[in-house]
Amino acid sequence: MDICQFTHLGRSVQDNDIGASVLNPMARAEARRSLPMTGIPFSGADFWTAYELAWLDQNGMPKLAIADISVACESENIIESKSMKLYLNSFYKKQMESVLAVAEKIQSELCEVLRGSVTVKLFTLDAFREQHPIKTQKGYCLDDHRVEPINIGPAPEILITKGHKKVSETLFCHLLRTKCPVTSQPDWASVYVMYRGKSIDRDALFRYIISYREHSDFHEQCVERIFCDILNYCNPTELTVWARFLRRGGLDINPYRTNSGMYPLRIRETRQ
Repeated sequence: MDICQFTHLGRSVQDNDIGASVLNPMARAEARRSLPMTGIPFSGADFWTAYELAWLDQNGMPKLAIADISVACESENIIESKSMKLYLNSFYKKQMESVLAVAEKIQSELCEVLRGSVTVKLFTLDAFREQHPIKTQKGYCLDDHRVEPINIGPAPEILITKGHKKVSETLFCHLLRTKCPVTSQPDWASVYVMYRGKSIDRDALFRYIISYREHSDFHEQCVERIFCDILNYCNPTELTVWARFLRRGGLDINPYRTNSGMYPLRIRETRQ
């Protein structure tokens, strides 16, 4: 039998050895200790989309699907994305009874590693396109504002509100850039800030978002930091932060944090 070699975080791995043990979990609590919060001020989920999932049916014929994976933010761990890519791609030689069997296996193994609630849904290409349309959330785009960039951040102290009038609005920016703490490769995202409360100064919010350009952290941790900073400096009565990151290695990760109890319609951004 042919044996392929993969590299997992600098270590060579044979594809016939790959299983759930290759997944690299990291505790959420460790990163949350550095956040300006007492308790957990949000609920939400990390929405993963896996575009490179294939397996063999009982006759040895290749099958494929797009996986929609939802991980509750209350889970004990997150998973490093390269190990997730390696894990999902290991299915390409596995013979599975059905699409449902694939989804159940992935869900069970992720639940065990993440130590939390996970939902896995598999879609055909046509079904995925219908249920996850490409669109931009309605709101005000900050991208054309002219501000003085902050190149070393994050800089939450610049966040301010204006006036006393309460508003309800969505502000968004397609220029969120962070760096992977493992590889230092850039990660790009569209980020949405939906809130009720005193009007957040738009120039200040834009400067704050682009101050992440050289910040190294995982997607989930960046979104939680943005949520906590806005909550602490602007004190909205309701707040939601949702970042939709571009895919790398066939995966995109879309962390969603809110204190409103509302959950979003499942869409894709233009770059996804």
